[in-house]
Amino acid sequence: MIENKHCIVYVDDEWANRVVFEQNFNDRFRIVCVSSGAEALKVMDTDSVACLVTDQRMPEMSGNELLQRAKDAHPEVIRVVVTAYSDLDPILKAVNDGLVARYIVKPWVKDELEKVLSWAVEVFTIGAESSDVQLRLIRSERLITLGSMAGSILHEIRNLLAPAKGNATYLRDAAVHSKLLAKLLAEHGQALSKDELSSLADLAEELPGLSADLVDGLQKIEDVLVSYRKIMKEDTVSQGTADPKEAIRYASTLLRSMVKGIDIESEGGELAPKVAIGQTELTQLLLNIAGNSVQAFPKNSLGKVKIKVTVEGSFAVFTIADNGSGIPPEILAKVGTPFFTTKDEGTGLGVAQCRRLVGNARGDLTLDSTVGKGTTVSFTIPLAPTT
Repeated sequence: MIENKHCIVYVDDEWANRVVFEQNFNDRFRIVCVSSGAEALKVMDTDSVACLVTDQRMPEMSGNELLQRAKDAHPEVIRVVVTAYSDLDPILKAVNDGLVARYIVKPWVKDELEKVLSWAVEVFTIGAESSDVQLRLIRSERLITLGSMAGSILHEIRNLLAPAKGNATYLRDAAVHSKLLAKLLAEHGQALSKDELSSLADLAEELPGLSADLVDGLQKIEDVLVSYRKIMKEDTVSQGTADPKEAIRYASTLLRSMVKGIDIESEGGELAPKVAIGQTELTQLLLNIAGNSVQAFPKNSLGKVKIKVTVEGSFAVFTIADNGSGIPPEILAKVGTPFFTTKDEGTGLGVAQCRRLVGNARGDLTLDSTVGKGTTVSFTIPLAPTT
């Protein structure tokens, strides 16, 4: 029995795919299959369409182009894209731009796709009665969708990270022989040119520290990945303690290596007591917020970012201030809203993620900005219990 009078439009330039889709779902939904984006737009102009399901890769009009035109002309229609993992970049853009509520990975599973179609029809029907409720449902679904994509990305990154960590650890362990290299240079370096001798001497001196920092950096990347996976599974109260001095040192060092011309200053970390948040989470907060400040400066410009920590009662107060161009009030009001971003390649989840981390630690985050003077972000973290 057909479930709804509204139709579901399926777009795919492959005839076999259209046949399979229709045969699987035409007993429950009113299905209209078309081979191009232009045909889909014609159907949407003349029929009552609840859901648009489109392949990502198509000739003449791409899936994203069709989704954008459908969003502009028929914003009430629920939009779903079918893709392969190799298409992750355009799908991320589609989710970020609000073009789709869900994405389906090829080859799709009938039961899973049927649930998505039922959800789409239900949300479309709700939207006819209350567009606000429909919008909230779609926003929630977009967060779930992005979380699913992020989970897949995190898994792949961890797989790639394993051999890098192994090689870095081997390099660090081999670096203990740098003293032997220095000794050999001192005894037999006369056969080398002055430049060659200088280069090898520098290597012998710097290799232990550089390799140790490399291992430490890769471990922190893995810790961040693990932290994100935990957050996606459930919101948990932050556990562990962190040393502000170490977090500020690491964040400042990394930021200085990433940018030129921006002065990264710090204050108060040397005397700050430990705080009740994981070391990885605190480092992540500082990198994310200070990184936003650094990235906001125009290319090749001079500027200053200051990371400061003070103690007020039972809380440590972290302040990241810059002397950049500032944020206009109309944009400042939207900062921290999931999916809102002014960056070409951003997801709009950075500040939202920081709020979540601070909230899990039972702290608070505030943002203040003045156009022409700069931006200040402050967050509080409870002090760690003393034993």
